[in-house]
Amino acid sequence: MGTDHHQATQGLFIVGGLIKSKVTIDDRHILQEHLSNLLQVHNLVVLVGSGASFHLGSPQTRNLNNEKVMELIVDSGDIVDDGDAALLNLLNPGDDGDLERLLNALQLAAALAVHTQGDGVTLGEGAAAKAFDVDALESLRHKIGSALVEACKLPRRRGAP
Repeated sequence: MGTDHHQATQGLFIVGGLIKSKVTIDDRHILQEHLSNLLQVHNLVVLVGSGASFHLGSPQTRNLNNEKVMELIVDSGDIVDDGDAALLNLLNPGDDGDLERLLNALQLAAALAVHTQGDGVTLGEGAAAKAFDVDALESLRHKIGSALVEACKLPRRRGAP
């Protein structure tokens, strides 16, 4: 008996890190049925690995210096004022930020101000310390979020920022 080429091609069907079954080309209906069931849900979110859309022009979210963060904001049509720049410099003093950490820091600072029933928080130490009100924290957080939404509208035109 000869080996059928279709039967020889095998793959693993893995769900949640567990091997559900081995499948061949002839068994592909198993995978198709599973994917079809997933697509029937009302709320579906597809998460892909970091950098999956980078080649289409999506922005990096790590290793961004403060200038790049400000460029993202300006490119989205917003402005960066002196308060925003000072806040960025205090929250990203190494100038090599991660937008997720930056947004978390802004949210935590605003939450701290609200929790202590104050109008703001003081960030930094000694002569570099500076007070920021909750509106300034939320404003920068909103500007960065809006800039990311705008920057992630793909595909980007060639030559577009």
